Parts: sequence; structure tokens; C-alpha cells
Amino acid sequence: MFNTQIQYLNNQEKLLFSLFVTVFFFLFFLIFQPFGVNNYDPSEKISETFLLGIIIFCCSALFAQIIFEFIIQKILLSYFSTINIIICYLANSLWLGLILYLTYNILGNWHDFGILSFLDFTKNLSMLFLIPYTSMVVYARIRDLNETLNSYFEYESEIGEGEKVLIFKSDNASETFSLKLKLLLYIASDDNYISLYYLGNEGIDRHLIRKSLKSLVEDQLHSSLVRCHRSYMINLYNLQQMKGNRNKMEIFLKGLDKGIPVSRHYVDVLNNIIHEKALQFTPNN
Repeated sequence: MFNTQIQYLNNQEKLLFSLFVTVFFFLFFLIFQPFGVNNYDPSEKISETFLLGIIIFCCSALFAQIIFEFIIQKILLSYFSTINIIICYLANSLWLGLILYLTYNILGNWHDFGILSFLDFTKNLSMLFLIPYTSMVVYARIRDLNETLNSYFEYESEIGEGEKVLIFKSDNASETFSLKLKLLLYIASDDNYISLYYLGNEGIDRHLIRKSLKSLVEDQLHSSLVRCHRSYMINLYNLQQMKGNRNKMEIFLKGLDKGIPVSRHYVDVLNNIIHEKALQFTPNN
């Protein structure tokens, strides 16, 4: 369904989702009266007894969903990947099916209790539960895009780290170029050369050196230098903002008006690196 990891719900969102599931079930059972919940009354009259039964049934759904969200789900996963979405959905459906099937039989004096009946009940319930569950996954996906891809990441590394001098050597070792980490913005590939863009005395300067971008990546000069495109490498030290989505994403650096493109291949890798590195950095005031 999705190729990226999606952070799961926080506590407030878990409660809201549980309430959403409960209200969805309540309206569905009240309007459509499935599973013979109204004792197959051909008039489909909503009596006080029937309404009370639906309320009890949905209270059980609320209780079961809260237990799943705050206890069972925490054991299963803390983020969504494609396989985790499926695992969590199946586990949630089975848990809801069990609790609601027991509630259904208690209310009906165990008139329909049995393995085959339980499996059929759970199958139908899982199809119904797919609607609110899919809505929740889509919500989590949109939330993460808004929070992650349009967030500011202005920070600085440990004290004095920006003064570290990076030494760039040409592939034939005939030329070297030294530059402080805090001055470097990004590196662009230019055939058999790379262009170093950095903060100079009067704006942004450029220095050309005979070296491939692939070779520079292999040199591993500093962990802040990260490749974001087949033709670009950025300096996370000067990162300000990631903006866009998986189809079109750009990086904005301090002192630079234009954005640096991020190819789809590097979106997930870059996100992981940034969040890991952000834990080591102290935000600028």
C-alpha cells in the first residue's frame, strides 16, 4: 500500500480512532441491522431493547479497540510499513471479532455460538472494519507528509564541529581544496568534475575540482555530507527545510534561494539520516 514507514498514532489520535470505529459501527448496525441483530424483524423497527443492545455492543467495540490501541498494538508495531499494515489489520480484526462475537452471543443467549459461526462473523466484521482502518492509515500517511516533508530542520552540530576543515582531493591527487564544514552548502556533479558551492566573502562561491560524485561519496569526508540525487550531495549542517512529496521534493539550505532536488530513490534514506542526525544536534535559537 505504501513504500515508506509511517509513524503510528499518538495517544490522543488512538482515542479518537477508537471513538471513530465505535461511531462507525453504531451507525452501520443501527441503519443496516446485519448479522440478525434485530432478530430478523421484517419491520426493522428500532425498539428500545434493540437500541440498548446496539449501545452495549458498541461499548464493547470501544473497550476492545482501546485495549488493542494501547496494549496489543504497542507489542506488534510502532510504525507502519506495507507488511505491518496488513499484520496490524488482521490482528485488530481478529481481536474485535472475538470480543464482539462474545458480546453478540451474550446478548442473544448464546443462540449462535460455534467455531464456524465465529469465523463467519469475524470475516464479515473484518470487511466492515476495513473502512475505518483504511481511513486511519491514509490519515497517518497525510499527517507524516505534512510533518516530515514540510518541516524546518535548522540546527547546528556540536560546538566547534562547523570549524572542522574538509579536504577535497582530485581523483588523480594533483589538486586539493580545503573548506570549513560550516561554509559548504552542496556539491553538484559536472561530468568528470564536481562543483563545490560554499559561502564566500561576498555571497555564494563555486570551486571546480576533477573528481566524480561517486568517488566523493566513497571518501566519507563527514557524516553531514549526504547524497540526495544522482547529481547532488548536500551538507546537513546547513539544512533548513525539506519541502514537497515523494514525487517532487526539494531541500533548502541556509543562504541559498533555490531548492536542491531530491530523487525518489533517496527520499526514505535522507529522512532516516536526518532524523537520526537531528538527535545529535542542538536547535539554533
